[in-house]
Amino acid sequence: MSWKWTAPAPRALTLDAGSQSVVVLPLAGEGTCSVEWDCSDLPGARIETDPSDPARASLDLPPGLHGFFPLRYRVAGLSHDEETIRIRVVAPAPEPIDTGAGESPAESAEPEPLVHAAGLEMLRRHRDEEEDETDAPDAPADLPSPLPHGRYSVDVIRRDVRVEALRRAVEPGSTMTIGRLSARTGTLPVLDLSGQFGSEDDERCCSHLQAEVYWQEDRIVLLNRGRNPSKLVTAGGEQVELDGLHLWQPGQRIALPGGALQLELIREDGS
Repeated sequence: MSWKWTAPAPRALTLDAGSQSVVVLPLAGEGTCSVEWDCSDLPGARIETDPSDPARASLDLPPGLHGFFPLRYRVAGLSHDEETIRIRVVAPAPEPIDTGAGESPAESAEPEPLVHAAGLEMLRRHRDEEEDETDAPDAPADLPSPLPHGRYSVDVIRRDVRVEALRRAVEPGSTMTIGRLSARTGTLPVLDLSGQFGSEDDERCCSHLQAEVYWQEDRIVLLNRGRNPSKLVTAGGEQVELDGLHLWQPGQRIALPGGALQLELIREDGS
């Protein structure tokens, strides 16, 4: 099996300054696949790749960076017109300040965006361009529509009962890790499911890092990372094994290995 695109490649991401984010190209295949990443136009940024997963990169952004920058990549052996991801770097949301007087402090003016020369050229080229999903070869014909603006969260469901204490928001610019705490490996998932399964055997079926959930443009992606696959629960109750990357829609349930727990993407501020 040769490598191929399973969905449109990301064209734009909004990330927080000072953050570490995961960027994933939706590629699938067997054998060797070479991806070259170039963050030289992102001042002070560092990018690291996993040799066993070249389509996945960890991008470290320095504090204080603000504006629009290009992140470049090249996939050897695949023709693809779009080899640049537009990165918008924003300041993290400030912590609320208690002034003691019951008044909100004056908001500081947002710094003027710094636009790299390459980023300016890129923005001009794409400002009025309609998103063309046919650019990525082998993109699925039933690609879900972009999600409406709103607040989205992941619910944990155990025996058809929602575990409200485990609800986690899907935050733009961040990756939600899902799995089980491991003191030995230092794995601390954002959504820790330790002790939530019906038995130790069920719990061991779920990996310490079972899945990752993040925004990619205006869609939410679930990336299966566990040794045992997660499964999509269809409207008819059947469970379909997920192969890597899944574009998650509100209301869809994902069955975790072991059968005790399911995850559901919900939109909190709308139906």
